[in-house]
Amino acid sequence: MELQVHARVVLGVLCVEGPAHGFALARKLSPEAELGRAWSVSRPQVYRAIEQLAEAGFARAGEVESGSRGPGRTPFQITAAGTRTAREWFDQPVDHLRDARSELLIKLMLRDRMGLPRSPFIDQQYQVFVDLTDALVKRSDADPADLVAMWRAEMARGVLAAIGRLRSG
Repeated sequence: MELQVHARVVLGVLCVEGPAHGFALARKLSPEAELGRAWSVSRPQVYRAIEQLAEAGFARAGEVESGSRGPGRTPFQITAAGTRTAREWFDQPVDHLRDARSELLIKLMLRDRMGLPRSPFIDQQYQVFVDLTDALVKRSDADPADLVAMWRAEMARGVLAAIGRLRSG
């Protein structure tokens, strides 16, 4: 079963933060939360992701916790298969520059929280983007009037510069 990226993000949070119920996961991934600043996931998307993770065998429900307010909450914890899948995702560079702002950033944040080293992951990511940036710059240089090509080349240079700072820092 191929997981949607939202489900991978929720799986990553479960892997890093430990067992949690849907409401707590949604709070961690809200736009106001630290992780949510990189990748926010709405509450309905979190609950759909949890269902997908449970169906795939990557998470399982714990005992319902009763609360003083509202219905009981079901915490979910990651399984061994889920941990393997999350770690594979953490180590996989993103393929597209458009994913640097979201998927790469959340991966870096989760990796940092897990205490995983940035290198060699960031070095691999740099190599992926060097090749893409070179191609975009060549295309832009070939037609200086091409606004889209120029824009993409400059955005790629910016991403590459940020990754370069991470490599040297």
